[in-house]
Amino acid sequence: MELGRREGFGEVYETGSGKEIRKLTKIWKPTRLLIDVALRGLDFRGFVRSMMSDCPDLRLVALFPPDEDARRLAQEAIQLGARGIVDKSLRSDDLLRALDRLVLGASAPRRLEAAAGPSPISDGERLSRLSRRERQIFELVADGWTTRAIAESLGITPRTVEVHRHNVVAKLEVPNTAALIKLAIRTGVTRI
Repeated sequence: MELGRREGFGEVYETGSGKEIRKLTKIWKPTRLLIDVALRGLDFRGFVRSMMSDCPDLRLVALFPPDEDARRLAQEAIQLGARGIVDKSLRSDDLLRALDRLVLGASAPRRLEAAAGPSPISDGERLSRLSRRERQIFELVADGWTTRAIAESLGITPRTVEVHRHNVVAKLEVPNTAALIKLAIRTGVTRI
């Protein structure tokens, strides 16, 4: 992937280890950072926590391989303040479009804004609005669970599940369940 040649990315540095990235980010305080959750020798949680603390304006995007543990780790990055998460197994054009949107955000060129679709806030910001229980319901709905199955699994009534579903749809600003599932796929909460 040639990020350095893409409009708006500026200088691009690449590293292969946690030790190297710590050294680079201490010298060069980045405003945008794409990091692989599986980077060798990196305490990912600690790194994200310290980067978000040291660089509050940082637009950090976690890139994760298609396995369940890495996906969960990438989702934790959202809770720690990351702008978004992107599945490494996406086709290169989809991956670049997602990176343009997440990394460049509001400063993305018009043609990229149109391709990515309008969104006044990031998906990560939307997900951060959810309570722990709402996040659980969101993940189960996105994975195709029925209201009854969710209720039985969580030990709550179907009506309570419906209330949570309604709150999730409202907080995520999606019009329906199909849009909710698209958001879940885009953010790595679930995969097709």
